[in-house]
Amino acid sequence: MTLSKTKNAIIPILFFSLWIGLAGCKSVNTTQKSINVPEDQTVLTPQKLPRKAIRLSGEVITDVALINNRKMFNLRVSAVEGIGSNFRTKEPEAGETVSINSPSDIAFEKGEVVLVDVAATKNQTGDNLMFNLLRKVVK
Repeated sequence: MTLSKTKNAIIPILFFSLWIGLAGCKSVNTTQKSINVPEDQTVLTPQKLPRKAIRLSGEVITDVALINNRKMFNLRVSAVEGIGSNFRTKEPEAGETVSINSPSDIAFEKGEVVLVDVAATKNQTGDNLMFNLLRKVVK
């Protein structure tokens, strides 16, 4: 085989490889989902739920009390929005009241409707289920 025949054989192989590469890139590009968002709006994606947590939505029904550098309040659960894979405590039902302990730097007000990620406390005392606040979720 001479040099010119080798060149002639390599050129179609290179073009074929380039074509396969471009076709592969195009198929990846067209399978991605896209959303249209007006320019004056911000889109927030929900935060991932921790494994030992439960996500509750509800209304703060008591004034927030400060006890030992932690805030404590009661929440009337309107819905359970999600359960972590390792959550092992009784799940509150809609309409049930739960007690939540939170760090003192997070603000809550009576009557506020919130979405929170909470984890069960080790000491369950009283009539209400007790939870520790992990985070206040942005809706």
